[in-house]
Amino acid sequence: MQLRKYRAMSLLLSLLLALGLLGAMPSLAFGEEGEGTPVGAAGGSAIDPMATPPDASDICMILAVPDNIGYATLADALAAAASGDTIVLLQDITEATVIDVSFPLTIDLGSFNLDLDGEYISVDSTGDLTISNGGTLSTIQIYVSGGKLTATADIIISHPSASDVIFIDSAGEVTITGNVIGEINAYDPGTTVIVNGNITVSGLNAHCVSTRDGQITVNGNINVSGSGCRGAQAEDDGQITVNGNITASGTDAFGAASFSGGQVYVNGNIAASGTDAVGVVGFTGALVTVNGTITAPTYIEFRDTLVVVQKTAADHEPTSSKAGFLEYTDGVSFVWVAEVIAPVQPATGNIPATGDAAGIIAVAILLALAALGTTSILFSRRLRRTQ
Repeated sequence: MQLRKYRAMSLLLSLLLALGLLGAMPSLAFGEEGEGTPVGAAGGSAIDPMATPPDASDICMILAVPDNIGYATLADALAAAASGDTIVLLQDITEATVIDVSFPLTIDLGSFNLDLDGEYISVDSTGDLTISNGGTLSTIQIYVSGGKLTATADIIISHPSASDVIFIDSAGEVTITGNVIGEINAYDPGTTVIVNGNITVSGLNAHCVSTRDGQITVNGNINVSGSGCRGAQAEDDGQITVNGNITASGTDAFGAASFSGGQVYVNGNIAASGTDAVGVVGFTGALVTVNGTITAPTYIEFRDTLVVVQKTAADHEPTSSKAGFLEYTDGVSFVWVAEVIAPVQPATGNIPATGDAAGIIAVAILLALAALGTTSILFSRRLRRTQ
């Protein structure tokens, strides 16, 4: 009876050990996170199927009760729209129309594209424009002054110059879920910009994202090209956070730049290429943190005085004011780059690699059997001694 009890306890402990090992395994994924869950899918417009369908000549409509109201042009729909209305596209639209918003308005692209054919979008201090669903929004410029813009579509800016193509000031708020082709400039305290996709821009002196006193967050990557281009540039009390990588290419290209106390935080890597390209440039009180690597002809360059000070990766200070980062400074500006720590060598032997589900299960079973056998042997010896 006692032998059975000890064996049962041994088996229970062994199973608990096996379950603990299995619980430590990474989840077995059957695809990428969220795969198979459509977000902003085609046909996602909130169209009432019971409402009267629009005429064949209508290209968009305003959702209404009891019947939706169709329009032959986007301009007509915009002119008729009131606060809180939703304009739904019924097909791809290319139309030279200004979208000037001073009240809450939604333009639902559905699965279609909207090209304003050389015209712009303006959202004033009382405006709240939402561009939902859809493929791509193309326009010459977007100006948000104190208002709010939320867009899930990709945005393409076709401005003839590379400056002020998406301009936000006066505490305006912009949130873009998709990708952006075009420059983003944010000014004034309280102005905030969030881009969840990638940002790409090219052209002479192109600044992919720049701010003076505002805040910009880019959760994707930044790609900029052209002579004198800048990946991310912050001035005064401006703050820029890039959670992806920055790539800048061209003569005198900068990956990141900071002026007069502006703060830039890059959670990925910076790569700058081209003649006189620099990874990070600091002007008069710059504050830049790179939680990754810098690859560039010139690693870091300080331009606080008439004398330009260049730093290689090895030219860091002996101590750092920021834990886990190497510090570079000319005494006025500061750049911190993540300290590279040598990876821990993996253990040798027959231990299965992390994530190898079959190997971990096998080890768990072997440990369970070994524990059961050891307990049985020990108890058998104990019984022989007592006999």
